[in-house]
Amino acid sequence: MIKKYYQSLLSIRYSFALITPALVIFFLAFRGSSRPDALYRYGTYFTTALLLTVMFFYYRSKIRIYQGLKKVRDPEEFEKGGMLKDSYLLEDRILTIDKHFFIHEYPTTDINGILVTQLKNGGARIECVRIGGDFSFEADSMVQAQHFAAYIRRKNPNAVIGGVDPAGKGFLKEFGADYKG
Repeated sequence: MIKKYYQSLLSIRYSFALITPALVIFFLAFRGSSRPDALYRYGTYFTTALLLTVMFFYYRSKIRIYQGLKKVRDPEEFEKGGMLKDSYLLEDRILTIDKHFFIHEYPTTDINGILVTQLKNGGARIECVRIGGDFSFEADSMVQAQHFAAYIRRKNPNAVIGGVDPAGKGFLKEFGADYKG
C-alpha cells in the first residue's frame, strides 16, 4: 500500500511533464509527414530528447522509491500508523520522503526538538533536530503540526518545540492511525 501510494505520488508529479512532450511529438510528426520542412523534423528530435530526459528522471525516482522501501524495516506496519501529508508515523519511527523521492526512516525516540514554519499553501514544514542528523518533512496544516508537536512532547518531554504550540494528547489516533502497538 505504501509503495503504491509513493508511486502514485510520483506519477502525479510527472504526469504533465510526460504527456505534454508526447503530444507535441505526435503533432509534429503528423504535421511533418505531409510537409518536407526541416522545422518539424528538428522539433520532433528536440521534443523526443526532452521526453527522454523527463523519462530518465521519472524512472530514477521510481528506482529511488523501490530502493528506499527495501531499506525500511517492516513497511507494512506503517499502514496501521498515522499520516502527515506524505509521511507515515508509528510510535517508534517515522517514514519520510523528500522532494527528490528519497525515502528515509528515522526513530522518533531520539528527536530532541522541532521547528515548525507555516507555508504559503496553508501547510507546515516541520524540521526535526536529532543526534544522528536533522531531517524535515511537511504537514498538511498547522493543526497537524500541533498534533505532531504534542506527539514529540509525549515521546520526549524535554524536546524543544518552536513555531507552534502543542495541541492534543500526542497519540497516533490524532493522525488517523489504527495502530495498537
